[in-house]
Amino acid sequence: MFYVRCVQAISSLFIYAYIVYYAYALVSKFTLMNKKTLNLSIEESIKRRAKRIAKQRGISVSRFFEKLVAEQEDPEEFTPTSGSAAEQIMNAIPESKKVDDYDYDKVKYEALKEKYDFD
Repeated sequence: MFYVRCVQAISSLFIYAYIVYYAYALVSKFTLMNKKTLNLSIEESIKRRAKRIAKQRGISVSRFFEKLVAEQEDPEEFTPTSGSAAEQIMNAIPESKKVDDYDYDKVKYEALKEKYDFD
């Protein structure tokens, strides 16, 4: 009986390890897939400082740079002021109707094509 329970426990452990291994491999594949190399020309003192700060935080210099850039405001990403008319308009549009790749010229062309019935 003890032997059977040990075998069951070991097989459960192997199954758990198998699942964790493949979940990690899957996550790694998708997170590393979009990574690209970037070479920077910076002063030696800045390089040493970046390495020191990254080491203190327990992250790589690449991850440190990534976090710095991610924390900056993106001028192409519009975030309306809370309570403004722009925010009210944005909230009036259902999420299902919002698009990231809006092509004004294409929409205008389609509207004119429909209005004036041309090809």
